[in-house]
Amino acid sequence: MRGLLPVLVGLALASVGSEFALRGRKVQTALGSALLVWAATGGVLLFWFFTRPSGWGSFSVFWSGAFLAWFGVRSHVESSILLRMVYLLGRGPKNAEELLEEYERFYGSQQRVEELVRSGLLERRGNALAVTRKGRTVLLVARALRGRSAPASNEAARSHALLGR
Repeated sequence: MRGLLPVLVGLALASVGSEFALRGRKVQTALGSALLVWAATGGVLLFWFFTRPSGWGSFSVFWSGAFLAWFGVRSHVESSILLRMVYLLGRGPKNAEELLEEYERFYGSQQRVEELVRSGLLERRGNALAVTRKGRTVLLVARALRGRSAPASNEAARSHALLGR
């Protein structure tokens, strides 16, 4: 039980520190920054556990799970369309058309493209958008995880719709 307080403090520091590291970016596009905060905080705690008779193995498993739980919840909350709509309705009642118009204005395709540019996955070349080296790496990993070399036609159609083509 003596190791519980440092772990709880570490969790709080890692969670708050991750928010500062993200600097308003989405967790999926700035995962490296958040992971660095969790690794540094976990490393300090792991060193503390190594100086104790036992517990470093249990802590390592716990810390990995804590990071994955934080990532899952944070990622889900920031990408939830329903939660964003509830937030917009919190400003006052709207009919369905008004709600959809306001949602598109705040979270529409232009904002999604801007997030991809800010995260370094796309870059502007004049009036066009192009995939960056980082973006190609993400695509390569995604394709390898899917086990196929090209996106399905409906995915390509969604991508084109997102980019306004």
